[in-house]
Amino acid sequence: MASTRQRPRSRRISFLDLPGELRNNFYKYYFEDDFRCEFVAQDHALLDKFTCGETSPGAITSDHLTQILLKTVRMSRAMGHYMRVHGLQTKWSTSLCPLLLLCKLIHHEVIALFYKKTTMVFAGPRRITNTLQIVPKIHLALITKLDLHYSTYGSPSLFEHSAWQVVHTLSWEKACGELTEQLNNVQELQIWIKVNHRPLIFELDQDWLSPIIRFRRLAPVLLKVQIHLITSNNYPRIAPLTRQQQAILDVEKDFHTIFAKAISDFIVGRSEEEAMRIFDDVWDLTDVNLRSFLSFR
Repeated sequence: MASTRQRPRSRRISFLDLPGELRNNFYKYYFEDDFRCEFVAQDHALLDKFTCGETSPGAITSDHLTQILLKTVRMSRAMGHYMRVHGLQTKWSTSLCPLLLLCKLIHHEVIALFYKKTTMVFAGPRRITNTLQIVPKIHLALITKLDLHYSTYGSPSLFEHSAWQVVHTLSWEKACGELTEQLNNVQELQIWIKVNHRPLIFELDQDWLSPIIRFRRLAPVLLKVQIHLITSNNYPRIAPLTRQQQAILDVEKDFHTIFAKAISDFIVGRSEEEAMRIFDDVWDLTDVNLRSFLSFR
């Protein structure tokens, strides 16, 4: 006896059923824009181009700030203290890359793209050490963009405080050394250096520069190095200046820029003499009387 054959239900096609070529095209579109991950305390203010006198506040539009904020996440808590409740509190709408959280297979397929397109930002040696201990080395080797915010200890007011200056520099030097060992594929490096030392001397053999010099190890793979040098002499001034004061300030800003370029040239592999050539030439051409008003050498 013939009976009506029940039609099989059509199975819904999921994203993972798509061919690998289509999924790769989707991933390529998804990761067109860069991300930014800051391993910084929540209340820590990072340095910017306005702080070091490279631009004015009007040059940064509100739309540009909004775009940056949407793609930035700040890891304020130390890594390695994850609890299940943290996973339950994931905010999918504001997560840096929620695609990573969908399933293990998608995570495996996009993790390399995520690290390649994300700029990692550090502002302290402890955060660096903590992150390097937690993140798998195979993932650290995928990082191609690094931002570092480094502040020197400064000149101690009392002699007995000199030991803390040494400890500060050594901790930064150790952290930067570990960075260059494990992040061995960094192609774009940006460093913000806030110098608090007195007297201020612009030479590549200064102790406060020793942590930054560690990045010379990455010279074979580095494609772009940008140094921002911040001292009390190139901070934005609010009070009106006389013509002479403004002229001196402009000269100091120029020397800050030239020395920052010398640091970047030294990091990418040039010799100390080659890196400092432009700085020394400009210094020799500067009027002797004007040099006496400058707050560095």
